[in-house]
Amino acid sequence: MTTPHSPMSLPSPTPSVDSIVLEAKGVNLFPVPKKLPEWHAKVNTTGFTFKTRTGHPQARQTVVALSHLKTCIERCERNKDVRDAEKWAQLFNDLRDSIHKAEITLKVDEYILVKTNMMMSTVGLARILNSKTVPYPWDVKADAWQLFSRWYDGNFEIDLLRGLVTSTDKKRNRDSIDPEYRSKFPASANCYGEGKLVLGQWWPTQLCTVRDGAHGCPQGGIYGERGRGCYSIVLSGMGESAYQDEDNGDDIWYSGTDGKDYQMTDATQRLMDTCKTIRNPVRVIRSHQLHKNNPYRPRRGLRYDGLYDVTEFELIDPVKAVYKFHLVRSSKQHPARWGETQASRPTRFELAAEGKLRGRID
Repeated sequence: MTTPHSPMSLPSPTPSVDSIVLEAKGVNLFPVPKKLPEWHAKVNTTGFTFKTRTGHPQARQTVVALSHLKTCIERCERNKDVRDAEKWAQLFNDLRDSIHKAEITLKVDEYILVKTNMMMSTVGLARILNSKTVPYPWDVKADAWQLFSRWYDGNFEIDLLRGLVTSTDKKRNRDSIDPEYRSKFPASANCYGEGKLVLGQWWPTQLCTVRDGAHGCPQGGIYGERGRGCYSIVLSGMGESAYQDEDNGDDIWYSGTDGKDYQMTDATQRLMDTCKTIRNPVRVIRSHQLHKNNPYRPRRGLRYDGLYDVTEFELIDPVKAVYKFHLVRSSKQHPARWGETQASRPTRFELAAEGKLRGRID
């Protein structure tokens, strides 16, 4: 057992390509399926339903917005040989804005996506992901892939709380994931690495992180399984020992939960197992409930900030079995999307949508 303020250091982890994305090994971060989604072939473009679903006023507005998104892509392609940094910045910012708007505000369905050819590899978002000539910023590709993947799966709902059964209880601790939604769009947090998550992915509530397989519990800060260690943590500044946490962005000291009678909790044990034996990178999610002076805190909701290695631990309180764990951001990842940059999440569209439904989640 270590003494307080005497950290137990461990050898540097050697994660496999199954547990962390290694760009240096040529892994394609944003793969595009070679086949169109199954729902695509089921759309009859000559029938009455297609005409009515794509011809009403709201649908026409959505078609115009998607056409603008494609125009933004075309502008980037036409200017691929331009060496003007300011020109590129403007082109990419316009494209970012259009992608972010589509993610949060555009009510699409299979008929609209077929009409606009958005799933075609030579027309829609796949042009960004497959491009060999345009130097698209990684965050643009990440957000395009997030949107493309959701559409590919046939998930067209834009409600931030999609898939949730919300209660009228003010504490909101009775909210749950709709079993029908879970059956249609399965996602599990019981895995190492980030799966289909993208760096910077954002949610309005912690239950939404569970819905999308980023975290496994709607309230607890540590999630894992016996014998498999910790999969993910949420930094929220809320636990009994959270005042001892130190968040320096790429470097974190994170407190486990308080045990009793010299016995650590199961949650703390999961982190201890990862630190001492399993050595898997852990998903780190930051909450807006962190101290307002924390520069890495999202403005609202929760944001996925990447994979971290659990490198050492300190025993803080022997009686309560309180430990602090040192997490260091894993190498070969893109920068986290905190701060105030064009790549930052949540986007202005996410903030606006969250503001409209805040009465439903506070």
